[in-house]
This record gives sequence, structure tokens and C-alpha cells, in this order.
Amino acid sequence: MYSAVGCSGADDITASLVGANAQAFGTINIAGPTANSIEFTSAEPTLIVLRGNGGQNRDETSDLIFTVLDQSGRPLPGATVDFSLSTYVGGLALSKTSALSDGDGQVSVTVQSGNVATSVVVKVSTDDGDGDPVLRRVGGEREGSGCV
Repeated sequence: MYSAVGCSGADDITASLVGANAQAFGTINIAGPTANSIEFTSAEPTLIVLRGNGGQNRDETSDLIFTVLDQSGRPLPGATVDFSLSTYVGGLALSKTSALSDGDGQVSVTVQSGNVATSVVVKVSTDDGDGDPVLRRVGGEREGSGCV
């Protein structure tokens, strides 16, 4: 059985028949890896305070890191990842709306607090290579919760 693990482009293969002196040779073209999932990696800090209430040990921003994985569960570099929030009430904001995953498949974004207490979901998405979205949502009622 053949499995294309971590390769793309032309791949030369040889098939042998066990118990006989027969072989076949060929070349197949392997498509490059595509995004299969986005994993939440970390948030630092995990809790933030309302804008204007920061200070020592009272952060108004949190840095989030996500990892894009391919079909084999390996980190996928070079994937364009889009970020959005479920609400922007009170001036909640993100440091950017998109980023390219690095060599470890990771992307980061900073959530900036607003001046209204609310739950917020960070929506993270990329394309699976066929035009279908791969989504991840973090925060609010879905996965890990917290007020901002």
C-alpha cells in the first residue's frame, strides 16, 4: 500500500510481486498537503480586563496561538489563516485579520479588550485547498470561556 507522507510533486514508485521475479515501475504526481484542521495552542494571559482598567498583572490584551495541521496531522506552513470576533461590542478588537502560518504551522493574533464586559468567540479559519473552510472557534460558550 502506498502512502504519500510529507511529500508532493513527482514520486517514483516500484511495485514487486512477492514470490515472483516481477516488478513494475511508475511515476505518480502527489498534490501538496492542504489544511485539515486548526488547533488552539495557547492564550497568554488567559484572562484580560476591561480596557482602561489594566495595570500590573491586569492585562488588556491576550496573545493567542493556533496551529494549522494537514491531513496527516503535521504542522502546515504557509497557510493563510483568517481571524474574526463574534462581537466587537465596546471596542473589542484583533491585532490583525489574517496571517500566514510559520514553519511550525503556527499563527498568532492578539485580542484587545473593549470597555463592555462580554463573552467573545475568536473565529479562526483557513481553506482546505478545495475552497471549503476549515474552522476553529475559541472562547465564549464553545471552548474555554471568559469575560472580556
